[in-house]
Amino acid sequence: MVSTNVETDIILALIMFMAAWLIGGFVDIERDTIKKLAELADHDDLTGLGNKRYFYRNLQELFTKAQKESACLSLALADIDHFKAYNDVLGHLQGDEVLIQLSGIIKNTIPPGSVAARYGGEEFGIILYGYSSQQALAVAEKIRKAVENYPFSGREYQPKQRITISLGVASYPEHATSVKELVCRADDALFRAKSVRRNKSEVYFSVFDEIATSFNNVSHDLLNSLKTLLGVIQAKDR
Repeated sequence: MVSTNVETDIILALIMFMAAWLIGGFVDIERDTIKKLAELADHDDLTGLGNKRYFYRNLQELFTKAQKESACLSLALADIDHFKAYNDVLGHLQGDEVLIQLSGIIKNTIPPGSVAARYGGEEFGIILYGYSSQQALAVAEKIRKAVENYPFSGREYQPKQRITISLGVASYPEHATSVKELVCRADDALFRAKSVRRNKSEVYFSVFDEIATSFNNVSHDLLNSLKTLLGVIQAKDR
């Protein structure tokens, strides 16, 4: 009788062990699946870089960190020059190859700890924590030159037989006090880089901010009116 009870206890223990092992395995599988799904949701299928969702989440987290630690945070937005014309001539499959190769250049060029993402169709965002605007400009220039010198297929169909990018840089707290403002400032700098001559890196600059800083007696209403007018003109140009 005792022997039978012992055997029963052993069998129950083995069943419980197997059940625990199976449940633990299922938990691990579930955890791994959730992790992989989260990674897929955060990354661009084509380039392997972070996507827009990933970009904004990291930008918000690093912006909050910069505020708490009184640190600099810079943002560089990059856009491929004349990319629509390239796609029109060579097709979107070849255009996708350019996006993949350019993403690789960005990943291999940015400093450790930086965040890179595909921000839009042919637009990329690079978040540089602890970098001032001038330090970020140096990184932007390094990326620009690396792209300019890369032997992309079909580059002979582009102006000057090169595929190039333009970049706009803005920094916290130098140029912006919020995430939204930082993105807008970087986008303004990018617009200026593409408007001037393309294949260029620009740091955000506002003549109105300079005037307001230099001349305290300048009417704020006048400045705001001029800013609004310039914003309308820029919006139409884009």
